[in-house]
Amino acid sequence: MATDTLRSKNWLEYAWPVAHGALVAQLVQRDVLARYRQSWLGSSWIVLTPLLMLTIYVFVLGHVLQVRWGGAAGSAEAASPTALALRLYAGLAVFGYLGECVGRAPMLVVGQPHLVKKLVFPLGLLAWVNVLASLVPMAVAAALLLVMAMLQPGPWPVRLLLLPVAWLPLVPLGLGVSWLLAGLGAYVRDVGHAAGLAMSALMFLSPIFYPMDALPAALQPWLQLNPLALPIEFTRSLVTVDALPSWTSYAVHLLACTAFAAGSAVLFHRLRAGFADVV
Repeated sequence: MATDTLRSKNWLEYAWPVAHGALVAQLVQRDVLARYRQSWLGSSWIVLTPLLMLTIYVFVLGHVLQVRWGGAAGSAEAASPTALALRLYAGLAVFGYLGECVGRAPMLVVGQPHLVKKLVFPLGLLAWVNVLASLVPMAVAAALLLVMAMLQPGPWPVRLLLLPVAWLPLVPLGLGVSWLLAGLGAYVRDVGHAAGLAMSALMFLSPIFYPMDALPAALQPWLQLNPLALPIEFTRSLVTVDALPSWTSYAVHLLACTAFAAGSAVLFHRLRAGFADVV
């Protein structure tokens, strides 16, 4: 491949990498296959992992701790293990995607020294590889949500067709996180440890194990600043009979995630010049 094709002269070249689509697809395929290459069950772990985690959460919360959604007993239908699993997994699927992006982002540059030092390579594309590879288990999560929704009594929720719309802001959010952590992680190796702690806190600060309206009214506006809050609530509303979030709030959230991605791309591009000296 020609050097001029690979050189990143402007951050926009990898912020919207249409010209490198074939390269990105090849790297994503290689990344996904490499994760499970030496395991006995191979890519089956993409399905088994969320199923096992969901089973553990439902058993502990629903049967051991006798947790009911929102803290209320509710109807027998709403308190069923299937209904609890559906509500929990709606949040876990969204959180799991960001967790994948954050977990791998700090090492995107550090883990590819040959690309930094030996090749003129658009390193910003690695964020796209990270995000698109993380979307593979999220697609499996979407399929599991559809199956669990069909197990619920009543008509099949047609609103689930809006699931790609609910998850659309997660793409620029994942890109922004990937560029930010990859750029900073090349200079400060503590970024990975700090990101892991931040994700542990974010799990309990996100409306995964509780609905937003279960919090005191004074805390709800602060929780809405969490970038995962709206996608989780949107996803949960699609698999239940809850009201959909405001489309105005959704548009603002999408624009904010896009602006965050653009800012992170600019920062990554500026930090790019010093990667060869620190990696």
